[in-house]
Order: sequence, then structure tokens, then C-alpha cells
Amino acid sequence: MTDLNTIAENYIAAWNESEAARRTALLKAAFTEDVSYRDPIMQGDGHHGVAALIEGVQ
Repeated sequence: MTDLNTIAENYIAAWNESEAARRTALLKAAFTEDVSYRDPIMQGDGHHGVAALIEGVQ
């Protein structure tokens, strides 16, 4: 996927999605399996790692 608007929309939707399977599907639509999220206090690797991180924030 190279449409930056679609990638951004899926990423933002993932952060707002409360249903775990749907959140993971949105991340899979936006990123490859080796996606990695880092900030000063948390991190997540892969679709499931980033999905779990988002769930923890919610």
C-alpha cells in the first residue's frame, strides 16, 4: 500500500477501535508485519504488539 492518506486513516482508526480483531485488521492494512512503535514510555513490535499497546492505552 502506498496511498499515504489510506495508511494514515487506517492507523488513526486503529487507535480509536475498541474491538481487538478489528484493530489488528486495521494495523495489518496499514503496515507490514515488522511494524514497530516506540515512544519514551512504551513500545510494540508486529501487528499484535502494536495492537496490544493501543489496547493498553485505551
